[in-house]
Amino acid sequence: MKGFPSQIDRVIDTDVLVIGGGGAGAGAAMGAARRRCRVLVAAKGRLGRSGSTPLSSAVVAMDGESARKMGQRRADPSLTPDRWFEQIVGHGFFLSEQPLAQLYVEQAPARVAELLGWARRAGQPFFFGAGGSWITTGRAIGRSLCQGIRESPPIDLLEDVMICELTCSRGRISGALGIDIYSGELVYVACRAVVIATGGFHPFSFKCTAGDNTGDGIGMAFRAGAAVADMEFLLFCPGALFSPRIHRGSILPMFLYGTGQIRPDIVDAKGSDLFAALPAEVRRLAQDPAWFKLAHAFIWSEALAAGRGTSAGGLFFDFRRYSSWRYFKGLLLTFMVFKKFYGRRFHYQHRSVRDLFDSIRRRGRWEVGLCCEYSLGGVVVDAGMQTAAAGVFAAGEAASGTFGATRTSRALTEMLVQGFVAGESAAAWSKDVDDPAPAEDRIEQACRKVLAPLTRSGGTAPGPVLETIEAIADGALGVRRSAGALEKGLARAAALRREILPRLAVQSPNRRYNLEWIQALQLENQLFCLEAALRAALRRAESRGQHIRSDFPHVDNGRWLRRLHFENRGGKPALRPRQPSFCCLSPPQRDFPGVLDYALDRRRQETGRLN
Repeated sequence: MKGFPSQIDRVIDTDVLVIGGGGAGAGAAMGAARRRCRVLVAAKGRLGRSGSTPLSSAVVAMDGESARKMGQRRADPSLTPDRWFEQIVGHGFFLSEQPLAQLYVEQAPARVAELLGWARRAGQPFFFGAGGSWITTGRAIGRSLCQGIRESPPIDLLEDVMICELTCSRGRISGALGIDIYSGELVYVACRAVVIATGGFHPFSFKCTAGDNTGDGIGMAFRAGAAVADMEFLLFCPGALFSPRIHRGSILPMFLYGTGQIRPDIVDAKGSDLFAALPAEVRRLAQDPAWFKLAHAFIWSEALAAGRGTSAGGLFFDFRRYSSWRYFKGLLLTFMVFKKFYGRRFHYQHRSVRDLFDSIRRRGRWEVGLCCEYSLGGVVVDAGMQTAAAGVFAAGEAASGTFGATRTSRALTEMLVQGFVAGESAAAWSKDVDDPAPAEDRIEQACRKVLAPLTRSGGTAPGPVLETIEAIADGALGVRRSAGALEKGLARAAALRREILPRLAVQSPNRRYNLEWIQALQLENQLFCLEAALRAALRRAESRGQHIRSDFPHVDNGRWLRRLHFENRGGKPALRPRQPSFCCLSPPQRDFPGVLDYALDRRRQETGRLN
């Protein structure tokens, strides 16, 4: 292979490389292919079956007015595009980039309608819910996306390949280096444009999403010259199961509680109800689907911070006062949903949950906790999904800016909209530039970096380092944060980067299906994202979204109506506050005592407009 280092086993040439096999990646591939470009999708796993898409709660949405025009009689026509846009920006504490929120609202109807068409032709179940939403399963989303790929112009697939590093030449992207996970071969993809669609960054030990949300695309894009932002903002799911262990991380309790099918008491370790003493308006806020996650995360984290949690750091869904009538009513509703989606009454996400329903019948308890399900932070993009790195685009959870400080709208809709736009933009870019000249020295440098853990002896194994990263996140990056914990976590993370990362080594030099090697290569990205999140959380001396500072509980719009960008300055992240675009809606001019006060104020305004 002339012009390439000897370590490279395969070279592939394409116009647009899409990194990621989930919804954003599939959308980007189809968007680029429709512009008559050569497109290659590289995924760690299988297209439509890897990443967080198969595990998602699987709701896609558009505004109710558009859903009504599509023939959905139960759609809410008062949920107009303008009102939906106002909700997204307002619920995000006005940190949304409003052009991105506009793009989301404007293109959602077309993208969701297209997905529903693929689903029908693939025989996948989608059912209309409330407002302008359709409910399905993660697997149905994946199969529908695969149907869309089959119906698109030709798209090449590179499955079970982890892209590790982007390479640049003459100031723009020239390719990417990856590893075939099963064979261990080094694969180089020469391309004119890249779309990062690799998902987010979930650094905690307790997980309710796929374990490979390691921030790979975010880290690679930054090293290529892109900026990242909003890393302090994470979305926590209230109600993921701690035990029994076979169900650990399942979001079934949140699904049942949030949809109103089963509503037990939520109690602390001593059996005290978390909501009984709260004002009625706060209890109503906690039942509002738009504010459900924010209100519960705030109230749960307050109880946990006060030492009222279980030994595992959880709370209980308590069924001791659950009447037989409520049980059988909830069971009937749940069985109807399970039968539609999974074909069997006691199956959720294709796993038996009979034991959980038996415990409800026996008036038992479920131990549940707060679990990170989505990261608001990611690569900074414009309305064309272009980054500051020439030829690099980003979409979906790997990008940032649409939802601001917290998300109440649907991430699956975001991945569809942004994926298609990123693919179209990458295709247009690739047609305007010449073929990149391979930078052999940079490719060789990337090869040495990727192969280094295999050749070191006496170094540090990646497993304990990953456990340390998770412990740092558990101790400092939960919903409730403080300067002391953040400073301690940041010092530990920086020490890992300086002292341990350069010494990572794996036990076996065999490159075939060496998952320890893969884990070692992910750690650089995980550490970068962790440090950025800790630095931003420490810098943001206020509370906003699910970033709750115990030492700064108020929402400070006067000083902190800013996004925190990390720009690449000579390879090092420089933190710069940047004001988001207020092109359509002006932000509130006053501060609020806390995030619940802000949420209550927004809810009053929204309710008042409807009345």
